[in-house]
Amino acid sequence: MDLSSLRLSSLEKEGMFHASKWLKHPLLIDQQEMQSLLEEIGDCFICHASGVVSKSDAFVSKKRLLDVYSSYIQATREGLSVDEREMRRFFCNYFTYDLSCLYAVPVAGDRLLIKVAKPVVQMQFHHFFPSSMDGKFHSMVMTGDSVHWGVQFSFPQIFEDPKTHQFFKVNEQDFPNTILFKKIARWLRFSTVPTPFIFQGVRTRVPFRIGKSCFSWIQNHSALKAKGIIVDT
Repeated sequence: MDLSSLRLSSLEKEGMFHASKWLKHPLLIDQQEMQSLLEEIGDCFICHASGVVSKSDAFVSKKRLLDVYSSYIQATREGLSVDEREMRRFFCNYFTYDLSCLYAVPVAGDRLLIKVAKPVVQMQFHHFFPSSMDGKFHSMVMTGDSVHWGVQFSFPQIFEDPKTHQFFKVNEQDFPNTILFKKIARWLRFSTVPTPFIFQGVRTRVPFRIGKSCFSWIQNHSALKAKGIIVDT
């Protein structure tokens, strides 16, 4: 990827990015399903969002992302532990059709900090915490007792212009990544289902999605076993 296509700027010039009413799609899918999802998205830019990166690491190729995700799924299928710190770093990305929605802040040497100017689809490593107190599953709770569950894609519905402080409803006409997020949502509707967990003897269907191809091996998930959680297949 040509780094010159990513403009250099500063937080003082661009202003602080503010957005709200985020829609979130947590999901666990296998590597073939992830490949299908990335094909559905089509051509887009993927940039690291996990802090300061070198210029050579600013962009992530779909192949590289799929390779790392495949390794994560393979370990999960075999009931092995995963390097969650590394997954949290690598699965922290911005997806955008329009590169002007991002900019880079030069740090020291050849290092950069990628920042958001306008709404992009954000990817994160997803965790949830099963509470024995209320029997509920709490998304994106990062503790030693949480369970890793694929990735989460999120996108805001309201955007505040950092210069005028006007609020805008995020739509397809003015914010091109709206279409990108809708493609993800459409793919999820047809290729995944809400996960049916059995926890403490109670069956609960949670909004975290699971790919249909995962049901054949999901009971091997070591973190689910440790918590006594069963996926009702």
